[in-house]
Amino acid sequence: VRSERCTILIAEDDVSVRRFICQVLQQQGHRVLESADAANAVEIAERTGDKIDILLTDVIMPVLNGPEVFRQVSASHPETKALYTSGYTDSMITRHGVYSGDTFFLQKPFSGKQLNDIICRILNCSGETSGPETTVPHPVHRCPLHGRIKGIDR
Repeated sequence: VRSERCTILIAEDDVSVRRFICQVLQQQGHRVLESADAANAVEIAERTGDKIDILLTDVIMPVLNGPEVFRQVSASHPETKALYTSGYTDSMITRHGVYSGDTFFLQKPFSGKQLNDIICRILNCSGETSGPETTVPHPVHRCPLHGRIKGIDR
């Protein structure tokens, strides 16, 4: 069973990570809007009249960080949910405001299955997802303040 199909805006400055994410999501039938940087992601969001279900953004990027990208994207697309990714530590992520509000987080490195699973959780769909297990699985990243991430722990 696959997750619901949706439109996902990707803001990821690492080309290999971005290609991997796009490939995994497109294999699941999602429409992917691809951006190599935060400013371009905001421009794409402002130009498109279509619904953007999820903004998948790296937390730490040049010029704008992930939470700032989300604030700007959600100004024109209030229905959009944020999925943050990062390879940085808990303290660095906390300083960038990721743990405020209704957020989802996926620690790098992650597998295609882990990405598909969290997309499914965000969309509140049911069933198993599939995806390549091309990276080493790791424990789920946990909030140092609350011990859990909304949308990941039940």
